[in-house]
Amino acid sequence: VIAQGVLDVAGNAMTTTTLQMNVSFNGAVAVANDLIVNEIMFAPPTGGSEYVEFYNRSSKTFNLSDFRFNDNTGTPRVITTQPVAVTPGAYIVIVQNLTTFQSAYPGVTAIQASSWPTLNNDVDAAVLKYAASGGATTVIDSMAYAVPPAVTGRSYERKDPTGASVASNFAASTATNLGTPGAQNSVYFIDTAAPVAQNAEETAAQTVVVTYDEPINPS
Repeated sequence: VIAQGVLDVAGNAMTTTTLQMNVSFNGAVAVANDLIVNEIMFAPPTGGSEYVEFYNRSSKTFNLSDFRFNDNTGTPRVITTQPVAVTPGAYIVIVQNLTTFQSAYPGVTAIQASSWPTLNNDVDAAVLKYAASGGATTVIDSMAYAVPPAVTGRSYERKDPTGASVASNFAASTATNLGTPGAQNSVYFIDTAAPVAQNAEETAAQTVVVTYDEPINPS
């Protein structure tokens, strides 16, 4: 509580008080794939900013300050120390440099990360971890990439947010402004077709390896 001295209209001394409060909230506990790596700009055009977009595909509300982000070095980086609500269906964009990002994407809400691991332009990974109360981190989602230099300058977007986090579920953005931060991806496609078995091979006694035409959930 801060007391401030002021004068009333008659010139008499008065005292007013200002209340200052730190607002925080406890976010839900995150488990694997609640939040997903939905888009990565790892090789922006000259003068642009790297960014990563997360998408909350769960029905829970999280506190972004409970999460960490890292590249393939594995060193968890603090995204923000301020409480930020991540509501169901929300896109959260974190950036390396907010000023350069907003020059390319004016009007798009983004957060400049407290610490940023510079992403390689060819081979690297984007990893999201949950670390509530500063405890041990748990991987929530990750996306490893190995991209030919010819596709740099555009973001890599997840096709199906309900699908696996594998290279075949990502593609270069087709958006005219090279990415779709904070919005549905340009290559958005919900895969409703069942996997099709393409080959079956007996590799040992009572062991058969079946190859499908797309990644499947082993369970």
